[in-house]
Amino acid sequence: MNPNKNGYFWPTPEQELLLKAALLKGEDAIAAWRGWAAAVDFDSLDAGSQRLLPLLYRNLAEHDVRHQALNVYKGFYRITWYRNRLLYHRITSVLSLLGSKGISAVLLKGAALAPLYYKDWALRPMDDFDLLVQTGDALKTVDLLCLSGWSPAFSIPDESDLATRHACTLIDASGVEFDLHWRVMAESGRNDADDDLRKNTRVIDFGGVSVQVLSHTDQLFHVLVHGARWNAVAPLRWVPDSIMILREAGLKIDWHRLLNEARSRCLVISLKKTVTYLHEVFAASVPEDIIYSLGRMRPSPAERMEFWMNGRPRGLVRDMVYLWFKHARTSGVTGFMRLMFGFPSFLGRFWRVPDDKGLAGFLIRRLVKRISSDPGKVSGSGRASLSDGYSARASAKGMLLRFRNKLLSASGLTARQVRTDGKESWRSFSIADGRIVPPYSCEINAVDHCNIACIDCNHASPGAGKAIASPSAVFKDLSLLSRHYKAYALKVVGGEPLLHPDLLSLLRAVRESNICEYISLVTNGTLLRQMADEIWAELDEVELSIYPATRPMLESYLPYFQKSAARHRVKLVISPYEEFRITFSTIGTADAGLTGRIYRNCRLANLWGCQSVHQGYFFKCPKCIYIPRMLDGPRRYDYREDGLKITDSPDFLHKLAEYLSSQEPLSACRYCLGSSGKNRPHRQVKASEWADIHARPVKELVDYDKLMWD
Repeated sequence: MNPNKNGYFWPTPEQELLLKAALLKGEDAIAAWRGWAAAVDFDSLDAGSQRLLPLLYRNLAEHDVRHQALNVYKGFYRITWYRNRLLYHRITSVLSLLGSKGISAVLLKGAALAPLYYKDWALRPMDDFDLLVQTGDALKTVDLLCLSGWSPAFSIPDESDLATRHACTLIDASGVEFDLHWRVMAESGRNDADDDLRKNTRVIDFGGVSVQVLSHTDQLFHVLVHGARWNAVAPLRWVPDSIMILREAGLKIDWHRLLNEARSRCLVISLKKTVTYLHEVFAASVPEDIIYSLGRMRPSPAERMEFWMNGRPRGLVRDMVYLWFKHARTSGVTGFMRLMFGFPSFLGRFWRVPDDKGLAGFLIRRLVKRISSDPGKVSGSGRASLSDGYSARASAKGMLLRFRNKLLSASGLTARQVRTDGKESWRSFSIADGRIVPPYSCEINAVDHCNIACIDCNHASPGAGKAIASPSAVFKDLSLLSRHYKAYALKVVGGEPLLHPDLLSLLRAVRESNICEYISLVTNGTLLRQMADEIWAELDEVELSIYPATRPMLESYLPYFQKSAARHRVKLVISPYEEFRITFSTIGTADAGLTGRIYRNCRLANLWGCQSVHQGYFFKCPKCIYIPRMLDGPRRYDYREDGLKITDSPDFLHKLAEYLSSQEPLSACRYCLGSSGKNRPHRQVKASEWADIHARPVKELVDYDKLMWD
């Protein structure tokens, strides 16, 4: 099976031991766990294996295993429950919204598997959720969701996407993602290919909302087919997903219908390989006559080629082969020559090549760009793959790092890692290629001031004077920092960044500094209509914050913003805010215990990895920059004491790691609510009133229910 650790769906020997430890019973499970623990370096554990740790914890706990490592596994179990419950509430809100408009949906993948088969929201990690709607409802659903705070993660889907793709990704202001399907899977082919799957759905209650799910047979089929493909994060979950379905509903599986589905969709080899593996390695309960029938099946050469290609990372040639098979499945055309004649038209629709531009020239430009870029990374423009018609958002390494850090950071261990000596060390970052990598992004302030005054602006802009970042100074600081630090994304924020008189030069300074792969501009949108095309072209993302006072104007401009983003291939994220979390207290607190609790529960410091560069200094939290200037008299201090001066000294990497690893709250934390402040409705205030509004003690402003970890 040629297992490897690069995303191939067959488990490596170490991963197979982990799967056995998580799924088997008795001494077999314990022996597998001991073998796995001795074979791997836990601090370097791949993200695919990390996803199995909640299941491992539950299985070992049921076997009454006593070992300090279970405390670490329990942290993954707890954070999985926490994150999945947050997703659960987002799912129910989306389902309620669709139901109110008469749009029926089918719950797919993890969101259906966790409650139906795992029976525990803590056991099955999910990064997102998936919903299936009728093809005719897809574009209407996207429009509805965009008006409710969701944004397409890439481009806004259109009719060409309905014909050539099976789903699109949407994202909300908090970073939650979900995939909206109009076909069940990439291999579904034409729009009518899923009629049998839709016909056999059943209705369940999901948090008080009725929703359809696939039948047990189709759930298993979907898991097996979806799992049998390469992914940047090793897709090991297909094994426990399948086992859990078989344990819970094995007697209800219509195996002969499963075989017929595989034959009709030309997916025999996927089913044959995966079912045989489950039967041989995990003693999965599969009827002997089915095993015999699978053994006699002879997939076609084309099917074998597609299966081989799907199981490996893409390249220039594999991209075109992948698209050829996609064309063959969606066109409904048979015969090689007819498919060949229709292939250019398919590529044009898939990539949305304008009618006035030739496909040949478009292909040449993509190939030249692909060849000239580093194939191991996402290019600065974020468009790295021929077969990806949208902007790629992350390198494989970036996704692994963010997944690892997000799991560790909000758990009961709060980003701690157990070392070989049994002691704990605090880490809210990773190190790769000799550089520190934050969980997601870093930020810079283009300006400190703003053209509106939000009551709980977490950058304290209403109380700030006019200040403009120098492009040359930003380039110097970021270039120096980039020798020891590499973020996936850099956010250009404010204040309102569009108030910067030379924003184009600032963005180019960021791009040339090599600090990041991806640039995002965060704006309140009131000046966005005036943003020049040259600035759009320098960006990978625009995050548009919509407040009650600005919503009517921005909604009228939204079609223009969407067209501009699509024209420049920029991701447009729409983030509506009806409430703000209270952030600051100008009175503060002298209670060191309360300050410590707020710090340990702070998502900005421990989950989101919000970090900032300002006037030659690096800050683990951007609020450190703003808080001192809000204070008066003897309480005011130099904001730089909470940061680290960026230098070219040989020991800077060590100093930066120590600074980020410190467990001690910063001076600013005495006046900060972190992510534990009470919520209150958003409103605009007079800048002169802003400081007085925040002149209340911390203990009156904190929401103690948000202090989950002591």
